[in-house]
Parts: sequence; C-alpha cells; structure tokens
Amino acid sequence: MGKMVLIYRISPEGIEETEQVEKAIPEKIKEFGKLTDLKRTPIAFGLEAITIAIVTEAKGTEGITEKIEQALKDIEGVSSVENIGMNLL
Repeated sequence: MGKMVLIYRISPEGIEETEQVEKAIPEKIKEFGKLTDLKRTPIAFGLEAITIAIVTEAKGTEGITEKIEQALKDIEGVSSVENIGMNLL
C-alpha cells in the first residue's frame, strides 16, 4: 500500500477562535502526516469551518483517524471535528 489522504472538517466555537484554531492545526497534526490543504468554508453569520487534508502512510496506521480527530479536538477553541473523507493515493 502507499499513502492515503484524510479530510477533516473542524468547527471553531466562535468567530473569534477561527484564526487561533487555524494556526494551531499544523503543530497538532505534524506527527501524523503532511498537511496538504487548509481552507475556510463559510457556515453562517460569519462563522467558518476549517477543512484540512492530511497525507499519511496507509500501512501500519491502524487507528490513525481517531488519533488525529482527538488531537484536533484538543485544540483550544474547537467545538467539533468530523472526518469527512478518506482516499488512497
């Protein structure tokens, strides 16, 4: 097997926390793989979700999705984290 890409949607607690959460993401996930995409998506009333893509090894990474999800939830200002996609590269 080769590599896989994992896609997550992160919802900050409020408008004020979006930038702080966005800045903390690269440091939190660097041990799991390479951050290849990070973008904001409008939700409502100025609130934005952050969508990220992480490329990691597909073999020997059992439970990696849960570990990444927990690392992202541990960021101060994060309301929720959802794995919205996973594909082999």
